[in-house]
Amino acid sequence: MRKKTLTVLVAALMAGTAFAAIGCNKEKPADFSIFVPWTTPANTFGWEQDSAFPAYKALEKATGVKVDYYRGEYQQVKLMLAGGDYPEVIVFNDQAYNGGYDGGIEKGIADGIILDVEAQIREFAPNYIKRIADSTSTEAAVKTPSGKLTSFFGLRQSVGEPMFGYVMREDWLRAAGFVNADQTTKLPLTYADWTTYLTYVKTHNLNNGAAPLYVNNVAIEYVNQTLNAGFGAAADWYVDATGTVKYGITEDAFWEYSNQIKQWFAAGFIDTSFAAANAEPTPTKNAASAVTGTHSAKAQYAATPFYQAEITEYETIGKTFDPNFKLIAVPSPVKDVGDVAHLCYPLTGGTQDQYYAVITKKANTPAKIQKILEWFNYVYGDAGTRLLNYGEEGVAYTVVDGAPVFTSTITGNADVSPTTMSALYSHAGIGTFFKVSTEAAFPDADAHIAQSKVAWGMQVDDAYNYPEAAKSFLTTEQASVATTFLAQTQMVTYAIHMANAMGLTSLSQLAGTLPDYPPSKNTAVAIFELYQLQTVLEYYQSAYDLYKASLAA
Repeated sequence: MRKKTLTVLVAALMAGTAFAAIGCNKEKPADFSIFVPWTTPANTFGWEQDSAFPAYKALEKATGVKVDYYRGEYQQVKLMLAGGDYPEVIVFNDQAYNGGYDGGIEKGIADGIILDVEAQIREFAPNYIKRIADSTSTEAAVKTPSGKLTSFFGLRQSVGEPMFGYVMREDWLRAAGFVNADQTTKLPLTYADWTTYLTYVKTHNLNNGAAPLYVNNVAIEYVNQTLNAGFGAAADWYVDATGTVKYGITEDAFWEYSNQIKQWFAAGFIDTSFAAANAEPTPTKNAASAVTGTHSAKAQYAATPFYQAEITEYETIGKTFDPNFKLIAVPSPVKDVGDVAHLCYPLTGGTQDQYYAVITKKANTPAKIQKILEWFNYVYGDAGTRLLNYGEEGVAYTVVDGAPVFTSTITGNADVSPTTMSALYSHAGIGTFFKVSTEAAFPDADAHIAQSKVAWGMQVDDAYNYPEAAKSFLTTEQASVATTFLAQTQMVTYAIHMANAMGLTSLSQLAGTLPDYPPSKNTAVAIFELYQLQTVLEYYQSAYDLYKASLAA
C-alpha cells in the first residue's frame, strides 16, 4: 500500500511546548482527544481544523461524542510522551515511520502510559470483537506477543490484490509484436520479453532518444517486489521457502537482479541520471509539464511503475500530446514462463492494517474510558463502517439498488482524483473495518484498475514477503539494534547496488565519500557485519518464528 505523507506539527510543538497548545476545536470541551498520523488537507480544501472533516463531523453527529483531533509526525509523539503531555488516544504504526511505542504496547503498559483495557473492550466494544472474527485477522494477529487485546486495529474484510506495479505503453508494445492470435495485446512475462520490448523502443527511437525504462533506485522500495521479484530476493528482509529469514543484498539471488539492471543500463534502457531521481514522479493535471519535463516526466517512458489510481489519469494526459498514447499494466517479470515470483508489492489488505489506536493513562476515569470504547464500538459497527469507508450518505455517496455509489462530490473534482477525494471524505486516518476496495462505488468502473489487478496478480504470490506484523515480536533491545542496523545500511544497500548497476568498479566512483571497495556481495556482507548483520538476522528470525507460532495458537 502507498505510504501516507505525514505533516510536521506546528513550530510550537517542535520547540517543546505543551500538547494543549496544539488544540483544534475549542467551541466546547471535547469528550476526548486523539492523535492521528495523517496529513491535514487544509491547504487544499480550506478546512481550518480536523473537526471540519466531513466524516468526523458526521461521526460526531451520529455518536454525540466530541473529539479533538491532532496530527503530526511520530517523532513529535515521542516528544509528547517524553514530556508527559499527550492525548487520551494515540494512533501508532509499528510497521513504518518508526511509529510505534518504543518497546511495543506491553512496554507502554509496563511504563504506565498505555492502558490495558482488554476486559473493557470485550464489555463495551463488542462490534470490534465481531469484526476481528469477520476479517482476515485472527485475535492472535491483533494481540500483543503475550496475548493482550488492548488496541484497535484497522481490520480488512479480505486480502486484497497488488496495488502497485509496472505499466507499459500498450501502443508501443503492440508495435513491437506483442499481439495474440485473437489480436489482443500479449503481455510480456519474462525478463527476455522485457528486453525485446525495450530494445524495440530504443532502436526505433519511439520516445525521441530518451531511455525507455524508469527505475527509481533512491527509493529502492519502488522496485522492491516488482522488478527483482522474479529472482526470488527482496532488497532487504525476506523469508525463503524453508522459513529462513534473509537480507537481500547479501544473497546471490539479489545480485542476479542487480546484474539484470546492469545489463539494461549498459544497453541504454535506463536514464544515466537515474541515480539522482529522488522521488517517483506522479501524474499531473498539467499536460505541459508532463511533456516538457526531463527524465522525471513519466510521459517519455516505455515502462514505468504506477499505482492503480494513476493509470487512467496519466493516460488522459498522454493523449493530449499523442492520440495513440495508451497504457497497460504488465506482470512482474520472471526468468522463465511458468515461474512464480514469491515476492510482491504489499497487498491492500493482509492480516491487519498498519495503524492501531491505544488508550493512554490520560483517560483517567472509568467514565471517560467507557465513552472512548463506546465511540470505537460505533466506528466498528455497520453504520460506522459504512461512514468511514464511503463517507456521509447524501454527501459522498447515495445508495443505488442497495449499494453505495459515489456522488459528484467525489468524482467531479477537476484537480483531485476520485480516489483521493473518497479517502478525504471517509476515514482520514481512523482505523475501522475496511473494505479492500471501494471501486464498486464509482459510477463508472475504471477499466485500468480492473486490468492492473489481473496483471499484477499474475505469476506472483507473497510467500517470501517478511510479514510486517512479525516485527512487533522484537524485544525492546532487539528493535533498538535492528533500527540502528537499518539506519546505517539502507543507503549502503542503495550505493552498492547502484554502483554495480552502473558498471562502476569502485563505490568511490559513485561518491567520493564512499570507500574504495568493489560493488559486490562480499563487500555488502563485510560492511554489514560491522553493524551486526548476523545478530539482526537472528533477531528477525526469532520474531518471525514467534509470529508464526502466534498464528497457529
